[in-house]
Amino acid sequence: MADRGDAEAAKPLGRARRGARGKADGLGFLVGQAIDSQALAEAERLGTLWGVPAHRALLATGRVRAERYAALLARHLKVGHFDLEAARRHPLTPLADAEPRQARTKPRGSPAAALEPIWEALARAQDGRLVIDATILPPRALGRFLAGLELPRHRIALASPRLLREAVLAHRARPMVRRAVLGLARIAPALSAASGLWTGQAVALASLAGLALGGALVAPEATLRLLSALVSLPILAVVLLRAGAVLRLALAPLALTRGQGVPRRARLPDAALPVYTILVPLFREAHMLPQLVAALGRLDYPPARLDIKLILESIDLETRRAAEAMALPPHFEIVTVPDRQPRTKPKALAFALQRARGDFVVVFDAEDIPEPDQLRLALAAFAEGGPQVVCVQAGLDIYNPWDGWLTRQFTLEYAALFAGLLPFLERLALPLPLGGTSNHFRRSALERLGGWDPFNVTEDADLGMRLARMGYRCRVIASTTFEEAPNRLGEWFRQRTRWMKGWMQTALVHSRQPARALGGFGPWGFVGFHLVLGALLVSVLLHPLFYLVMAADMATGRFLDGSGGLLGETLRMIALGNLIGGYAAAMALAARAAIGRGLGLIALDVATMPFYWLLISAAAWRALFQLFADPFRWEKTAHGFARPARGPGVGEGRTPSSRQRSPRVPSASM
Repeated sequence: MADRGDAEAAKPLGRARRGARGKADGLGFLVGQAIDSQALAEAERLGTLWGVPAHRALLATGRVRAERYAALLARHLKVGHFDLEAARRHPLTPLADAEPRQARTKPRGSPAAALEPIWEALARAQDGRLVIDATILPPRALGRFLAGLELPRHRIALASPRLLREAVLAHRARPMVRRAVLGLARIAPALSAASGLWTGQAVALASLAGLALGGALVAPEATLRLLSALVSLPILAVVLLRAGAVLRLALAPLALTRGQGVPRRARLPDAALPVYTILVPLFREAHMLPQLVAALGRLDYPPARLDIKLILESIDLETRRAAEAMALPPHFEIVTVPDRQPRTKPKALAFALQRARGDFVVVFDAEDIPEPDQLRLALAAFAEGGPQVVCVQAGLDIYNPWDGWLTRQFTLEYAALFAGLLPFLERLALPLPLGGTSNHFRRSALERLGGWDPFNVTEDADLGMRLARMGYRCRVIASTTFEEAPNRLGEWFRQRTRWMKGWMQTALVHSRQPARALGGFGPWGFVGFHLVLGALLVSVLLHPLFYLVMAADMATGRFLDGSGGLLGETLRMIALGNLIGGYAAAMALAARAAIGRGLGLIALDVATMPFYWLLISAAAWRALFQLFADPFRWEKTAHGFARPARGPGVGEGRTPSSRQRSPRVPSASM
């Protein structure tokens, strides 16, 4: 427990920290020991450019490592240095109670504010020393702060921010993971997939199944016609939605390589940029770290204003060792999630969100290669959209489209979704089923919403629906993140099963209280939710049944023979029209979007799309089984098996940007 002296120490530190600005305030002691005068001048220039103290710029560029800086500054100020060995001998306890709760968050409204929360700057070592983050203030301001403490210098020590962060995480890991797992289920149980199928839903589904079975026994022909009519309507709606997206693309400019969305605006000065948190969950992906760190290192954003969290599972020792062995830049932080079920990506994100320092948050996956200017474009979209726009979705594209038939189909699917369907849904003001990566959020709104649902295995689609239901808006921006498509059938099938299961979870969650859902979405959004999620799931599940019915009719000689009467033949023609129209709209949308992205040859693969749809349907039926047998099972998609980029279309149009080439994709031997 923090004593009174700890609380008194925290208050002047907070005041000094909020007042710290500007230049190389007392950094001369580093010259000749760690840097030269030219490096000091460059740090001062970058500090002015980025709107941060010069020592922050010096650390952010990696000219001096934080541990070395803390040791030299401690010697300069004649206090102790608290290093990793000292932390092992004398564990740290963060002074969480040093200030009232309302004073523990970082000051808002000033882009030049210091980047660490005040309550993480101080800790008490087991040997009684007060340990202070050496980087929290410029050296001269920190010296004045130390001089004002009523403590002898031998009872004060400086440490790197990493040690302070690890101390905070060690002491708060248990309540943090509990909050990550149960947070949404506690504040909004009706919006969490944790409780599964509600009693009323189970009764309704059982009643419908009973009616259908009874009808099939008593009046099979009439029952089949009624079911056909009911099913045809949502499937027709999906066909019309895709047709509208095709029409929109036909009327849009051909330059769709970088998607549709918010126009580019004047470049904001670096000093006006907010802190941006990047969350990257990894699990058994040690081999992806070099590519990931390189890709994030090319982002056009001041490193002193980046807060990058590599989120690792405690049981994943290989990835943890690999990350700790890398010389990560200072704005990278390793966040280790304690092992607790469910072991899912949204739980890891919900855990790490509690450590986020940025006003804006984006999620990337281990294999992602975002275009360098994506963060700036997202900020422009937020500024243009106003406070109701709390989420921005960048487009996704595939960097290994030529690995095989599966990856070509995946590329067509992504082109249709991110260059065609999502921008069309945004234009219609319908809910957006977000992609699993490159989602940018206002952190305050994300926290008010309860963050990600750790029990939903397709957390992106769930969050998109929840945002719409709460009255918020999402936008699509003209930026692309390149990622790897599974090139093995087993990997693809497990990934698609998880996606479909999560969509089913989301559909069930928002069907629990229809009246409340209608009030939240509004009439138009409520219809859109059922179009985007419900109708699509129905069409995917029933798609193979069309073939079975058609085959049975052909085998019995009843196909288009007129024996079903006017009503029967009308329904049969509607079903056949849905099948043909569905393929035509989907093929046209995928081909048009692919051509716009410079993938003319891959567009020819739309001819084999019916076989791909049958695979999706098989995954959907497996997902339906898992929904009841193992609802929270997370089937991890393995990455790093893509062959080096090659073939038609891999070039200026297939790299993250014509200005910035992507790194070589790791081969299977890596």
